[in-house]
Order: sequence, then structure tokens, then C-alpha cells
Amino acid sequence: KLKEDLGEAKRLCQELATQKVDAQQQLDRMDEEKITTEKQIEETRRKVEEMRTTIKQLGSELEGKKEAIKVISIQIIITSIQIYINIFILFFFSLTCLQFI
Repeated sequence: KLKEDLGEAKRLCQELATQKVDAQQQLDRMDEEKITTEKQIEETRRKVEEMRTTIKQLGSELEGKKEAIKVISIQIIITSIQIYINIFILFFFSLTCLQFI
């Protein structure tokens, strides 16, 4: 009976040793996955920061373009007013010329 118990104990010890090795290998894999995940998180953070910078730059460019559009709009209005004034002057000049004819 004692030999059987000793044999069973040895078998259980071997099984535990195998389970310990398996568990250690699983822990090693989990550590590798953790490192990979941390690298991916860091890469994602870097990309997000790059996107933020790009968005800020695009916002600045858009603001500059808005200002340029305002200036151009004002110039168009001024030019239109000048054209109407010139047409008005030409009209009265024509009327004056017609009076002399």
C-alpha cells in the first residue's frame, strides 16, 4: 500500500511539475502580450498626438483662409461700388454730351 501511495505521490508531483511549467509558459506569453499591447498603446498615443497637431495646423490654415476671404470680399464690394460710380459718371457724362448735340 505504501508503494502505491508513493507511486501516486510521484505521479502527482510530476503532474504538478508539468502544470507548473505550463503555467510559467502561459505567464511568459502573457508578459509578451502585455509588452506588445503597451507598445501598441504607445504607438496609438503617438498617432493621436500627430493627429491633434495636424488638426491644429489645419485649423490655423482655415482661419487664415477665412481672413483672406473676408479681405477679398471687401475688395469685391469696393470694386463693385467703383464700377457703379463709374457707370453713374458715364451716364451723366453721356447725358451732358447729348445736351450739346
